[in-house]
Amino acid sequence: MTEDFKEGQEVLGIKDTVLITGYAYAKTEQAYDELRMKLIEAGYTIPDHAKPKEGEDENDYEFFSMPDINFAECGSCEEVISRQGVAVHNHKCECCGEPTTLTYVKDGSIRFKFIYDDGQYREPIGNDISFRIFEYNELEEGDWNELVVYASPLLEDYSNEEKRIYMRQSFMGVKSEGEAQNVLEKAAKKGLYKRSVRIDKETGEAVPVLVLRHHKSHLLQVGSVFNTVEISGSQRNYRDVKVFNGKKYKGFMNRIPVPETLHLSRKYVDGFKHSMSEENIHEVIMSAAGQVSRADYYHQDGSAAFNDVAFQRMGHFVKHFVDVPFKEWKNFLMGLSKNRKGTKNLYSDDVLSQFLVISRGRGNYKDIDGPGFIYALAEWAGKMSDGKRKPVRDEPNIGNTLDGISKIFSGRPLSEAEAAAMLEGEGTPEAKMFVEGMARSLQENLRGHEREAQWRRLAAG
Repeated sequence: MTEDFKEGQEVLGIKDTVLITGYAYAKTEQAYDELRMKLIEAGYTIPDHAKPKEGEDENDYEFFSMPDINFAECGSCEEVISRQGVAVHNHKCECCGEPTTLTYVKDGSIRFKFIYDDGQYREPIGNDISFRIFEYNELEEGDWNELVVYASPLLEDYSNEEKRIYMRQSFMGVKSEGEAQNVLEKAAKKGLYKRSVRIDKETGEAVPVLVLRHHKSHLLQVGSVFNTVEISGSQRNYRDVKVFNGKKYKGFMNRIPVPETLHLSRKYVDGFKHSMSEENIHEVIMSAAGQVSRADYYHQDGSAAFNDVAFQRMGHFVKHFVDVPFKEWKNFLMGLSKNRKGTKNLYSDDVLSQFLVISRGRGNYKDIDGPGFIYALAEWAGKMSDGKRKPVRDEPNIGNTLDGISKIFSGRPLSEAEAAAMLEGEGTPEAKMFVEGMARSLQENLRGHEREAQWRRLAAG
């Protein structure tokens, strides 16, 4: 059955259809109607959320999915069960009653940010802070459970190795004991936790703890007092499976012999083909292959950006739905030289001939970087129409700024293109927000260190 859904070929053996990037394209109304019927016969359905609402225009495509194939397998009894709720703390298997997940395990750890939520505004309190988990109590009445943690925050010098099986040394967001106490005092003033003493069932010792309310939905609600960042030590007693035609496929990413979802497109049933004169034809080609056509989106270091599948999908789309000889597309790919990596700024209307050199044998176009390919594609599309390169979207991007900062701090060299993109990205609103956030975090750390220094001076005096 897999052969019935192969990229670039007819779908379910129906003439005038082709599968590209999860879209089954029909080239005639007859092919569309026949394929639609075949999909339904194969077990596909159109989910309610994908059906046009009353008064809405129909889309150029219909969305089909294979329903009821995702399940879980209990780790205790190995029965197939519903996936609903299996990842929630202390959820019970519907067959044997054993827990499928224990999220809050004694002596595991939790990292969170205190929050104060009065229903109108949700205020974060300090940096992330981590604790060792003592217990989790599911209460019968009301909407809230109890998360109970050891009273002392986890610091980088926490030394109880037996209790740190699941912990990392740099687990905390706060950087010092003074900063941690500062966060705890602020949270206490807001009434975000209660101090208490609980008896350790294993040792019989009285243990100082903090008690925090946690909504039974495990979601943030009005009145929530913390926002979980990370939990370590959780125990999972199930695995994801798919069930298709009575056969079990283990692993959530394991593929069944047919696509789980499929778009049936009627956009080209009238024989329409895109013209190379379209202003954004290069973007259309890349989008059909599921690729981003913005040059700033990609790494600027000249690294290869596309795999074999991406080039194959672009080729399938050009062959079937773009009004250009397919030989021209193949010549374009074969002419992309590896030496063009990172040279997006060199492309202009009069230098294309320097780069489009037809290679003998297999070309090395797959080594080309993202920006380089996009500019080359825009140049080629222009050559195939009016001779002018198509406009390329290439804007300042905070991602390139962060990439550059990462390389600088790690001691790796920056190329000229990376340095230029990094500087351009510094002026974006996102970059300014990032810098402001870093400054606030630094100030919080400094206040913690100042407070710790004051305590030491008092203790020494």
